[in-house]
Amino acid sequence: GDPWTARVEGDKIIGRGCEDNQQGMISSLLAAKAFKDAGIEPRLSYGVVLVSDEETGNALGAGYVVKTQKDLFRKSDLIIIPDAGNPKGTMLEVAEKSILWIKFHTKGKQTHGSTPDKGANAHKASCYMVSRLDSLYKKFGKKSAIFDPPMSTFEPTKKEANVPNVN
Repeated sequence: GDPWTARVEGDKIIGRGCEDNQQGMISSLLAAKAFKDAGIEPRLSYGVVLVSDEETGNALGAGYVVKTQKDLFRKSDLIIIPDAGNPKGTMLEVAEKSILWIKFHTKGKQTHGSTPDKGANAHKASCYMVSRLDSLYKKFGKKSAIFDPPMSTFEPTKKEANVPNVN
């Protein structure tokens, strides 16, 4: 199906991002339920805030909640973001780096492979461009232990068909 459209099939929700943070969200809600079911009142207040867009700058996610709901959090609150970590639970992710998607189009002139001098190979040009992405690691080489990985990444992640879909 269309990956950009969420849909329900049986007891599953299918679409982009449906699985991204399910474990963290569900474990947070189950912890709250376990406290309630067991009659345990934690020493600290327990709350769950579910927001979106953590990987694209939090403009409408956590950042929005913090800016618009100033009375929701106190400076003394312990805030846990169950997004990433390690099996021992000793590392907690405290920030996302943000995201920038860039789409490149290469143009060429089709010709037979035996006569490359009569055309311009768009695929070869795009391969050259992709191989040059590695130079960005030198230009933007700052590292910070607060991130995992500790540096910016520049990776090609999608190649679209060179023939448009004409349904």
